Amino acid sequence: MPQAKERAVLLRKMDRRIELLRLRREDCSSGSSSEDTESSSDSSDTSSEECELDILKTRRRFLRRCLYLRKRSLVPKISHFVDTILSRLNDVRFKVDLRMYTEFFVDLADRLAGHRVFRSTIQNPQRPVQLQLMVATCTWPAKTASCRNGA
Repeated sequence: MPQAKERAVLLRKMDRRIELLRLRREDCSSGSSSEDTESSSDSSDTSSEECELDILKTRRRFLRRCLYLRKRSLVPKISHFVDTILSRLNDVRFKVDLRMYTEFFVDLADRLAGHRVFRSTIQNPQRPVQLQLMVATCTWPAKTASCRNGA
């Protein structure tokens, strides 16, 4: 059985506490109608419970609007990788990751950029040539390993 999410557990606890406070309030109101006088401690308890109930209701409304309890970390996208990380790699690391030297990669991307396959249309927008080439060179050996082995 899947484990309940932290938000769902917290909402259930809040709902239980709100229901408990409502039941207490109903008990106090039905009990005070039969009695003529209330002690000052009972009235202060009731007002503090009313305040707690209001706070809980407000927090529950806020929590229901939030999808996550904590701020989510952003997952970097491939364009972020190309813009920030790829441009900072030294030649050795670039060759390891992209299987060619930086100057060959740039030259190949420049040659391919003029080809009609890489021209974007309004109906079919494309990612930049360097990005497409990077994805292809990073994944190509893994996908074609069985072809090279003669399998």
